[in-house]
Amino acid sequence: MLNHTTRVYTNPDSFGEELLMIVCITKTMLGWNCNNIAHICRERCGGMGFLANCRFGEYIACAHAQMTAEGDNRVLMGKITKDYLTFAA
Repeated sequence: MLNHTTRVYTNPDSFGEELLMIVCITKTMLGWNCNNIAHICRERCGGMGFLANCRFGEYIACAHAQMTAEGDNRVLMGKITKDYLTFAA
């Protein structure tokens, strides 16, 4: 998905209105995936996952930085869905 987004971003003329939607979808999916991976890794390590030398706190903070202000990307995904329905009509 990231490679496709990069190709679209370097040649936006052929995609028109879809460029913003593709970038927003990529941000949303990567944010959810990074957040999920960081939390699962921390949980699998048990009590050791809370230690600073595991650096899971840094990864979780980076994953939260990819989320929207509401705390998740559902609002952004709702906007993308509305845009796709608008342009498809």
